[in-house]
Amino acid sequence: MEYGRLFVLEVWSMVMDGIGPVWEDIVSWIKPMATRRTFVSIVARLVIAATVYFVWQEQNFRLIKNQARTPMQQIHDIIVYNVRLKLLTFRFRKKQRVVKLLEAWNVSVKDYNRELILT
Repeated sequence: MEYGRLFVLEVWSMVMDGIGPVWEDIVSWIKPMATRRTFVSIVARLVIAATVYFVWQEQNFRLIKNQARTPMQQIHDIIVYNVRLKLLTFRFRKKQRVVKLLEAWNVSVKDYNRELILT
């Protein structure tokens, strides 16, 4: 079981750079963003949800099948890929900060009047 704990810590540190794996750290980081509808808060909630889900899924597979399904880097890539997919379903107002953050997530953007169309 110690291997499972180390696995979770390592995946968490890969995805959530700068935020400790202690539950109190996570809650204090996300709490101010919990009700906001800004781009940063939406991405933060998506990343936490995807990280928790895919780590939980991998842990269950390891416990039930007693084997590792995917390496940590691949789980990181799955999390990032799924957050990108979810971002493609949203419409954002055209703001410089949003465009820069979308580009940081490698999401291509087309202008359409006042909104951004994600492609």
